[in-house]
Amino acid sequence: MTISSTNSRWEYTGNGATTAFAYDNLIFDDSDLKVYVAGTLKTLTTDYTVSGAGGTSGGNVTFGSAPASGASVVIVRDVPATQPQDYEYRGSVSAEGLERALDRATVLIQQLKTLIARSLVLPDATTFSGDLELPSPSASTLLGWNAAGDGLSNYTPNTDTYVDSDALALLDALLASLSGNGLSMLRVNAGGTALETRTPAEVALDVVGLTSEITIASGVATPTATSHTVDTESDAASDDLDLIDATNLGDGALLFLAAQDGARTVVVKHDSGSPTGNQKKIYLADDSDFSLDDAEKWLLLKRRGDAWQEVCRSSGAASAWTFVSPISASGGANVDFTSLPAGVREAYILIDGLSHNAGGAGMTVQLGDSGGFETSGYSGGFYPAGGSHQAFSNGFDFASSSTTAASSMHALIHLVHETGNTWFAAGHSAKVGSDVGHLMGVKQISAELDRIRVATGGTYDAGTVAILYRVGT
Repeated sequence: MTISSTNSRWEYTGNGATTAFAYDNLIFDDSDLKVYVAGTLKTLTTDYTVSGAGGTSGGNVTFGSAPASGASVVIVRDVPATQPQDYEYRGSVSAEGLERALDRATVLIQQLKTLIARSLVLPDATTFSGDLELPSPSASTLLGWNAAGDGLSNYTPNTDTYVDSDALALLDALLASLSGNGLSMLRVNAGGTALETRTPAEVALDVVGLTSEITIASGVATPTATSHTVDTESDAASDDLDLIDATNLGDGALLFLAAQDGARTVVVKHDSGSPTGNQKKIYLADDSDFSLDDAEKWLLLKRRGDAWQEVCRSSGAASAWTFVSPISASGGANVDFTSLPAGVREAYILIDGLSHNAGGAGMTVQLGDSGGFETSGYSGGFYPAGGSHQAFSNGFDFASSSTTAASSMHALIHLVHETGNTWFAAGHSAKVGSDVGHLMGVKQISAELDRIRVATGGTYDAGTVAILYRVGT
């Protein structure tokens, strides 16, 4: 008989149901196979049986209990390297006996080929003429090429010269820069010339994209964008921020402020100063002043008519707020914020320049719990200015179903926990070149809120979504 298969190894993955696994080459006895499940060698007869021994087409390894789902099943041919065929002097030689001996030699060659294929070997084109003998094993050492590149040696980590001296010097400098900067992150500076450390809060502010620094002048700051760092006048150790000039930010605008320099203190004053022109007073949530006195602190304000009112802050309020950096919506149908912590009681969804590529597709906010996002049971509606009321269907809509492709939407949606798993939603949205719309509604989800989705019927092609949430009572 001929041997057409060259396999000496067979690999499978268990599914918790299959018990029979095939091998497709010659073995002479049931014991000529080694069988592993999840890396553990199994025992013939006790754990499995073998069929097909003696046939060139192979057979099956059959387990008494199916290997678990995901468990590796490996069958290895392991025919002993012996020659059991005995030919007597001047005795007859049968074709079957001779072929059986040749088959055994072929099987052993195939087994060797499989072992070599799983071993470290030099490429055929390599002209190496050194010594490939391994050094004696030595505890806690590494194996590597020697300096001449013609043999292998043991090396002790952190002491031998397999690490370049320049690399060691760089590592020493790196460790020195990290000293005293616990929990900090490392990055290349703006000039690309050195490494610098950044606190997690500073990294978050980098992601938010603070446009530039503004400086207090006689108690007044004048923002030119919706996010800034703010510093004292003439780099004074401390300075009061009494008023914010709203010339460049219209009614309803959000303003994100963070400390420019942790060594100086900006005191944001509650209900202070005498406004002139477009200057507006600041009203803080706890009716008390708030200090931006380190790089970890920030304040989010919203312009409401002739005042700037606090939305949330990094610390110092009754409950801690967490800012989740903006996520790009481009290329997807959903923007998801998952794994929200237990105890979320309030959240703001900040939508900036969101657009999709499908005319007639609206945009909506969906709430969810451990069972997934919920797409029904939303009461209330969306009220586009100049249009008719649009009742909620599968979420809190903030863009009507008649929104055309490439319409750029901006929105601020406020979610407030009422009782049990009931949430109240209110918000405003605006389409560039069009009027403002309003939404209000309520939704009771099945369990505790742990995810928020901003969905559309089409595919988003621009814009970002960020959230701020508060854990508390």
